[in-house]
Amino acid sequence: MTTRGTYILKKLSAYHGFMLTSLLLICLLFLLGRSVKVQAAESIKAPAKAENLVLFVSFADTEEDYWNKNTRYADTAKIIQTRADKIYALYNSEEVAQGAAISMKQYFSVISGDKFQIENVMPQMSVKQEKDGKDHYSITPITVSGRQSSYVNTYDAKLSLMKEVLQKLNENSSFLAKLPGSLDANGDSFADNITFVFAVDSVEDRGSIFFAHKSSMDGQVSDGLKVKNMPMNNYNILNAGNFGGLSGVGVSTVLCHEFLHVLGALDTYTNDGRGVIGCWDIMASTGNNPQYPLAWTRRELGWASMKEVRLDATNTSGTYTLRTPAVSSSDYAMVVRTPYSNDEVFVIEYRKQGDSYKTDVKDKMDRNIGGSGLIVYRVNLKAESWSNTRANYIYLFREGEGESEATNTGAATGGYFSDGLSGADNYSSQAVRTSFGSASPEATSKEGAITYIDGTNSGLIIKNIGKAGGDNITFELEYHGEAIDGKWQTEEFENASVEYSYETSMALLGDRIYAGNLDIAVLHNKVYGLASTSESNYRQLCYAMRMANGREKRYSVKNSLLT
Repeated sequence: MTTRGTYILKKLSAYHGFMLTSLLLICLLFLLGRSVKVQAAESIKAPAKAENLVLFVSFADTEEDYWNKNTRYADTAKIIQTRADKIYALYNSEEVAQGAAISMKQYFSVISGDKFQIENVMPQMSVKQEKDGKDHYSITPITVSGRQSSYVNTYDAKLSLMKEVLQKLNENSSFLAKLPGSLDANGDSFADNITFVFAVDSVEDRGSIFFAHKSSMDGQVSDGLKVKNMPMNNYNILNAGNFGGLSGVGVSTVLCHEFLHVLGALDTYTNDGRGVIGCWDIMASTGNNPQYPLAWTRRELGWASMKEVRLDATNTSGTYTLRTPAVSSSDYAMVVRTPYSNDEVFVIEYRKQGDSYKTDVKDKMDRNIGGSGLIVYRVNLKAESWSNTRANYIYLFREGEGESEATNTGAATGGYFSDGLSGADNYSSQAVRTSFGSASPEATSKEGAITYIDGTNSGLIIKNIGKAGGDNITFELEYHGEAIDGKWQTEEFENASVEYSYETSMALLGDRIYAGNLDIAVLHNKVYGLASTSESNYRQLCYAMRMANGREKRYSVKNSLLT
């Protein structure tokens, strides 16, 4: 809202804590570059194929048969199964059996819709047929010089350890002979990924160099970190405990989580312990059955597509149907926008709880999610890094908990919405929650509102949610504009740029304005400047706010020349 020579800024009531300050003036600078377009995190696109070189490492004090001893599961079941058998199956199995774990190879085929293929290369793995008539595997480890306890938790120690492993690999002609012609499927002149699996039963200390994680050399080439002449860049660190130890069937969730990092997916758990996503995303939590990444992540990787819907004063409602991710990668989730912000969107996604005793990989997926139904989450497009560990990136709404008190339990038990199950094919009881959202301007996320980061109610209501558990679920979506009455909203100023100002108390340095006498507004920890217009052909400031109701405060920016 502008008038000639002046800018009108309408104030919030005292209840909303509006204030003016000059102390935060420098914060205004990020709004005032040559363009006001927000710099968002870049999308990630996964390649079609990747080579994952997996290396198994023992220490000077590791027992000799560590990698090849029989598992307790094998003793109980009266069958032959070594640790090597389990590891190979969790990486590469293409068989599907009741109760059997999903392999990493199967997982990526499912979540990518067959758009991505991973080749797990294991030059230390040998296979032969045993007396039970089945192929069984054994591992010849690379043994480093030090005892496990001698490797301290420092980055230099980790680099030294990996260099020793790769040196011994390069000196072993039988290992090298089993490598493919190239470890660089994506053509960037680096090995796609190298996974180091250490003979460590379990690791609790997140600072340990043996705690599962992904890292990279940031494109830096080091002579000691090469396979043949191919330099290492991305790498995963794993420990034997990540495969389930010697008891139980074993899990592939940590393997899949860490390799998704290699492809560009970031963590959606938080460092403060809050469960903002919980069981609904493998990048937030891992368990004994793998779950899908969120639809938003799959879209960024190029594996899913979503319809976008904008609800506003002229388009206030609609009825929609979503399918399960097992059935479709194009219509199991949708993006919803409202006029309040272009920088935050909401995603509605349908998830169906799986069954580990099914004999189809897709039917096994999502066994450990909270239940079958719709999930609703907010995505912050302005997050510096698309990761909850570094920014307020994604939050999943749940019944009975607000953002500040979010727990993993709340996300699981209160994070899905449906009218119960359409069939009896499920172990858990299914909660009946047929609506979510609120039209009340004062409603919070704890009170059932679908809110923006600043706490503003979006006015979105999901209602008449149908039965879950089948291939489809139908629901109604409404937008209530009155929910944001009295709230600030951003104005759009496309292609605005700072050019020049005659104001003697203002200085234009590079692409930043320093304005000692310019009023600014601080709202919900965001800083906004006043804009001004005239008939001249220059533009000075380009970011503003407006408010539907409330008192006006009129500011004059003298001698400002704006387009």
